Amino acid sequence: MTTALHATVSLLLIVFTAGCATQRTIVPSAVVTPQRSATVAIERTKDAVVIGRSTKADVRARLGETQVIRFDNGFEIWVYRFSNDRIGTGAASRRDVRSGSEERPDRHGEFVILFAPSGLVAKTRTRPAPSLPPRG
Repeated sequence: MTTALHATVSLLLIVFTAGCATQRTIVPSAVVTPQRSATVAIERTKDAVVIGRSTKADVRARLGETQVIRFDNGFEIWVYRFSNDRIGTGAASRRDVRSGSEERPDRHGEFVILFAPSGLVAKTRTRPAPSLPPRG
């Protein structure tokens, strides 16, 4: 009985050790295209996408190529930046008064589209441009 117990424990120890010694393959969970986000006018996004109906080809035709984040599960996120400095104002990008330079791209709002594995739009999100901090 003791010999069978020792053999079982030894076999389990060998199996567990072999499991730890094998190398895991690490696959990224998302792939981001190197292309920068396309800049679009806010007005173009309003009727360009219909949730559950618009396809990738439809959106590409209406808004153009942009940065894409592809996930292993088949979902994709497309990110577009607004050419306006504030959502809904229709104002063009302005110069930063304090530094005299053009506003940074992160000062623009963005339009994000989530595609389901079927290739249809699942969700959209509009993120407004961050407001400038008050002068002090």
